Amino acid sequence: MTKLSILIPMYNSEHFIKRCLDSILSQKIPREFYEIIVFDDASIDSSKTIVEAYTKIYKNINIYSVQNSGAYVLRNKMLNMAKGKYVYLMDADDYIINEGLNDVLNIAIKQELDIIGFNCYIEHDNYDKNYSHLVFNETPQVQDGLSYLANQRYMRHEIWWYIIKKDFLTQNHITFKEERYGSDVLFTVETFLKAKRLIHAPLMLYKYVKAPNSSTTNRKRNHLLKLISCRVKMIVNLSELINALNAITEQDKLIKQNLSFRRDLYVYMTISDMLKVKIDAKTLKNNILLFRKHNAYPLKDFLGREFPTTKNKIVTFIFSNITFLKTILFLLKFKKNLN
Repeated sequence: MTKLSILIPMYNSEHFIKRCLDSILSQKIPREFYEIIVFDDASIDSSKTIVEAYTKIYKNINIYSVQNSGAYVLRNKMLNMAKGKYVYLMDADDYIINEGLNDVLNIAIKQELDIIGFNCYIEHDNYDKNYSHLVFNETPQVQDGLSYLANQRYMRHEIWWYIIKKDFLTQNHITFKEERYGSDVLFTVETFLKAKRLIHAPLMLYKYVKAPNSSTTNRKRNHLLKLISCRVKMIVNLSELINALNAITEQDKLIKQNLSFRRDLYVYMTISDMLKVKIDAKTLKNNILLFRKHNAYPLKDFLGREFPTTKNKIVTFIFSNITFLKTILFLLKFKKNLN
């Protein structure tokens, strides 16, 4: 029986994929109980060759190749292929930093969980550190997804924070929207809205590496324009989901408030990036009008205890006024032309 499928999309990861695979193979899980599926998205470095060498040694590792599909297309393909009772979606440049994966998996199986979450270490460089294995004496309390969403204003939307039961995803028809960036936000929210049994284990298990020129760190203008376009679609999709939620009980209201707070944060980031790249005025206006149409603009749920400073209040006031934004954009372009 395959208990776990670990699914890894890969593109030009020759400097990271070996460490990623080694960190999985070092876990105290019998190899017959898990599989690793790597999907190479037309890498032009030695990534594919490195993984192929692993497949000759380890029967539970398989690699497949496609041409420029994008990570979320690959993740949907891998979800369909996965044989495990549970699935875990990793990134090729990240790795597991403790030997706790077996502990987490056993809790999920024993408790028949839809989702089990854990802690992740986010680092802005590639510096390797040693981490001791962390243990917890008592299994955390099982809760449903709605309770979690109501109580976790700062919940993480990245998919590598969670291991999920495959049948749960299949039965609820949950898949990724096949955009280039940002599709894990809606995927994670939909997963939690449907989950009946979940646990968050207080175990540091995963290290997220912000590699140079990754999709989240690349600040080149063309890349940012693509990122903005995908994030706008994600904000619209998330807003439609939020708008469709009931707000009858106190729990309902908390869920809408928490999701709206995170949505407004994405809107704030998107407006900031549009100004940084000096996007054309027509696109700026169209995006703002699209946000407004879906009740994502002006920013209503962004300010609060998280951003109490006068500076943030002023910036939010400016960002919430399309006339001010167009004026700032004009001045930024005027300054560029002067230089």
